[in-house]
Parts: sequence; C-alpha cells; structure tokens
Amino acid sequence: MNRAKAGFCHYRFCRFLPHFLLLSYLLILPNLLLAAEVPIFYPDIKEPYLAIFKDTIRGIESTIKHPVQTRVTTPDLSTLSLQTWAKQLQAPMAIVLGPSSLKALQALSDDGQILSAIFLTEPGDLNRVAVSVAYAPDPLLLFSTMQRLDQRTKRVHVVINQTRWQWLIDFALRAAQSLNMELVVHHASNLSESAKMYDKVLKEMNSVSDSMWLPEDSSTIDTQVILPMVLKILWDKNLKIFSSGVSQVGRGALFGLYPDNYEMGVYVGQLAQKVINKENIAEPIQPLRQLKSAINIKAMQHVGLPVDQNLLNTFTVVLPKDAR
Repeated sequence: MNRAKAGFCHYRFCRFLPHFLLLSYLLILPNLLLAAEVPIFYPDIKEPYLAIFKDTIRGIESTIKHPVQTRVTTPDLSTLSLQTWAKQLQAPMAIVLGPSSLKALQALSDDGQILSAIFLTEPGDLNRVAVSVAYAPDPLLLFSTMQRLDQRTKRVHVVINQTRWQWLIDFALRAAQSLNMELVVHHASNLSESAKMYDKVLKEMNSVSDSMWLPEDSSTIDTQVILPMVLKILWDKNLKIFSSGVSQVGRGALFGLYPDNYEMGVYVGQLAQKVINKENIAEPIQPLRQLKSAINIKAMQHVGLPVDQNLLNTFTVVLPKDAR
C-alpha cells in the first residue's frame, strides 16, 4: 500500500482508534548508555491501517541517532513481558504509537526508573507528560488555508466536545487570533446535542464571512446521520466547510488536511532525539503539522470561489480525480 492510500485511510482509522495516533515518549533516568536501543511500541493491526504505522516508523528510523527495536503490543501481551523487554534494551526512552501505548505505559510505569508520558483524547496528568504529538491537524494550518482560499472569511464555527478537546480548542483560539479571525466554539457532549447545535448554527451562518470547521470528533459527528445532514445543508445554502480529514472532501468540503505519516515519523524521531539530549521542548502537547492536503474543485466552484492551476498545485490531492 502506497503512502497516498495510507493517508486516505485517516478518517476510517480515526473511527477505529481514538481520535489521535498517539505519539508519547517515556523517559528513564540519564545514566544509560547513549548507544542503547530505543523501543517503539505499536498495535497488532492489519492493513490498510498497518501502513500508517510502518510509514511512521520508517520516518523515525531516518532521523533518530539510536538503533530502534519495534514491538507489537497485543491484548494478551503481559505487563511482565513488556517490562522485561524494555529493561533488556536499557532504553533512554520509548516511543509508543497508537492505543497500545496505554498498555505499554502501564507496564513501564511500574518501574521506578521510568518517567511516563501519555496523551489520548484527554491529556490526563500533565505532570507525567514528556511530549505528545496528536493525530490531529494544527488549526493554524487549517484556518490559514481557508483564508488563502477566501480572504473574506472572518469567522470559523466549530461544534465540538470541549471536555475531550479543550487542548485543541486552546490551539485553535490562538490560531484564529493570530490570523485576525474569530473562532466560535459550540459545545456538544453527544450526537443528540450536536445535531441540535448544527441545526441552529447552520441557520445563522453568513455565506460570505463565515465558515464551518469539521474536526475528527466522534462524540459530535457521525458518518451515518449528522455528517450527511450537515453537508447537505451547507451545500444547499452555499456555505463554506473544511475538514480535519480527507473523506469529507470527496463529499462536499472545500478542503481537508490529513497526516503525512512518514514526515510525521521524521518529526517524532527529531523530538525523540531532543528528549534523549535533554533539550527543552516548548510544547509538551502538539497538534500535527506534517500534513498532506486535498481540495474539491466542484465545492470551490459551488460557493463561487476561483480555482486556478497555481492553487491546485499547492494541494497533494485534487478532487474529482479527473479535475486537473
């Protein structure tokens, strides 16, 4: 499976896993050999999702200055087995990918020599975090792309579960402010509340100055009911919508940003080396900035936005596929 196809698995992958590909780093005390191997934990998962992890690991291996050892975490893998393996490596840190990270963390954190870091949808105990890279696009890149497509856009609406995603909202608020845009956050705790909120917000949106951001939040949007409803209303009212994924682009969103798994791995390797070298990392929790992009020409034309070849050349994928 090639990298482009792996990228297109992002939306379904986020439904299958938590809404992040967790990249968490576990530190141990500094008296270990520099040449020690770094363990990488990832889940026992089949294609096409396995390609995401393989590409990420290749990126890590290309930049980290330590040899690495990969270990698949399966449901029947014992805590003792993980502890024994990690100790044998005498690792200066561990890189944990995907939901198996939780089990790996529980195993490794029993050892007093290890400081743990983990981040799922909820940050948890931030005092234990070294650094975590979320599998969610940086709002600054999303908003700036929307502004590049239509400079009249001054306001971004988002329906999201603030309890689960407050860290991302904080990034989004700062991003909007830096671009002289307004972010309007509409809280919903579940799909029922979300449906009502979308109905209310979509009725009030201005087709010129407003836009709608669709995050990857399964607690507020699903593919069976809410997403089709939202896309239909947006399309009927000529409203602008963009996404933190790629599948919605084919269904009517103007554009979407999605992970470049190899480049994400390159960045993780660089971060890992900084952790090993005890360098300061300014952001212990980070959105993803290693991204690919997709644009929908028909959606652009539908809302009256100009499309030219120079613009299309800045996107990884152009839809429909024969549009170029």
